[in-house]
Amino acid sequence: MKRHVVLLCACVLVASLAAAAGAQVSLYGQAGYTTFVLDEFNDVIQSINADGEGGPGEWDPMPEIRGGWLVSAGVAYSVAPNVSLRGGVEYLNVGKSVGTYTEDTPTGTSTGVSTLSSSALGITVGAAYHLPVGALNLDLTGDVGYYRVPLHYDLTVDGAVDDELDAVGTGIGFQAGINGTYALGVNFDLVFGIGYRFLTVSELKDENGDVVVGFSGDPLQMELSGIVGRVGVAYRF
Repeated sequence: MKRHVVLLCACVLVASLAAAAGAQVSLYGQAGYTTFVLDEFNDVIQSINADGEGGPGEWDPMPEIRGGWLVSAGVAYSVAPNVSLRGGVEYLNVGKSVGTYTEDTPTGTSTGVSTLSSSALGITVGAAYHLPVGALNLDLTGDVGYYRVPLHYDLTVDGAVDDELDAVGTGIGFQAGINGTYALGVNFDLVFGIGYRFLTVSELKDENGDVVVGFSGDPLQMELSGIVGRVGVAYRF
């Protein structure tokens, strides 16, 4: 996390220096929603649900995860009338899936809770080509990013941790899309867009450095590719 904060601070510094030199610079912040493929991740959820449903108690199943919210921030720098370069950080909330198992025993009701969660934090750089269309500016965008993806699983029984796993993987992602920019004032713009992200984390390793495997016996992959929609504001100076 600290490295991403340092990068963002460096982007702000570069933007300030570029603005002082007379270049067109903008700082932006956006929020939105993204879909995920996550087939193998959801296979794990389905397997946990199958085990829970096969028990003598009642199982409130874990929902599959197919999307989550995102936030991003960065700086863009115009290198030509219709071309700009940009860099920033992006956080993807992959989400949390929780299932609960309850069973009546001679000593009372026993409760088990299974939790599987993940997120992604990335450093991104890219470029945009501007196409003025009336009051709007349309941008054709392309970005590449380096993402760190943690995964957490735990099983608690009557409040005590019975099983736990923490793992981390990394991957290179690519995004392509179309953005629209509408001027809100002299220095502020409304920015919105849609695109597609390609991002696969081919393996994750636990705290011991061992590769995490799925129920198939192969390394567990996190497929975070999907459609991206976002909206935000930009400040030009």
